[in-house]
Amino acid sequence: MAFSNLIWPQRPNTETTMSVRLGRVLHWIATGIGVIPIAVLIYGYVAWGSPGRGEHIALIGLSLIFLIVGRALRYVVSNE
Repeated sequence: MAFSNLIWPQRPNTETTMSVRLGRVLHWIATGIGVIPIAVLIYGYVAWGSPGRGEHIALIGLSLIFLIVGRALRYVVSNE
C-alpha cells in the first residue's frame, strides 16, 4: 500500500466483512471525537477571546491524535 493510504484510502476495500465494517466505524467515531476539540477551540475563541497558547496547542494536539489513531485503526483493521 502506498504512503498516501495512511491519509486517505485510495482504493477502499470492497469487502463487507465484519472487520472492514468495524474498522470504518472506529475510524469515523475517532474522527468525530477528533473534531470536537477544534469546535470547542473555535467556540471558545469567539465567545471568550483568545485563551493562552498552551490551550491552543493542547486542543489541536488532542484532535490530531484522535484523527491519526482513527485512521490507523481503519488502516490496520480494514486493510484500507
